[in-house]
Amino acid sequence: WQQQIKEGGMYRMPEFTIMAYNIEHMNLMFENNVIKSLKRERAQKIAKIIQDINPHVLGICEAANFLDEHKHFIENYLSGSGYQLAQGVSRGGQNLVFYYRDPFTIKSIDDAFSFYDPWIADIEEDGLKEQHKWERKPLEAVFEIGSGGPRLRIILVHTKSKGIFSVVDLHNFQKIALANRKRLVGQALKLRSRLDQLLQEQKPLPVVVMGDM
Repeated sequence: WQQQIKEGGMYRMPEFTIMAYNIEHMNLMFENNVIKSLKRERAQKIAKIIQDINPHVLGICEAANFLDEHKHFIENYLSGSGYQLAQGVSRGGQNLVFYYRDPFTIKSIDDAFSFYDPWIADIEEDGLKEQHKWERKPLEAVFEIGSGGPRLRIILVHTKSKGIFSVVDLHNFQKIALANRKRLVGQALKLRSRLDQLLQEQKPLPVVVMGDM
């Protein structure tokens, strides 16, 4: 990229920060598209973390669902940051979105949405094929750095939780724990196949995989 920085007669490439952040149940912080009064302190603390790191691209897991909610959060808690929102199809109550700022621009979003549709796989190699799905399909975006600059693809992932949140006996606890891990393996293998597909392209873009995994 031609926009190099000159320091002491030497040129160095600019550095950029890319951040993943699980803002737990961000959607529950809003009412009528604004932060609830009882959640303002939490919103300020979240914003301070983002401001301290000051990422050029921020991938949010468990994000709010609506454009107006993110607009309110950015304008009132990240004022002057220059962040814009990139979101694809809503993933529901635990959404996935990107905030980004100059010199990053968005070139495509969610262009691989159908790749993550439910699929059949034999993950245990026991001859039994099982159906797998994502609770939240990964969100893919291609960014360009500067006008006509290099591009990279970022895949934001929030995999199945290993947590067991119901009160069960030990037998069912073990059964559910094993099932959760099998689902995680299935999702990991699906993601790996997507990366293989991308890396086999004639001119593959750099890829960053991040999120809550």
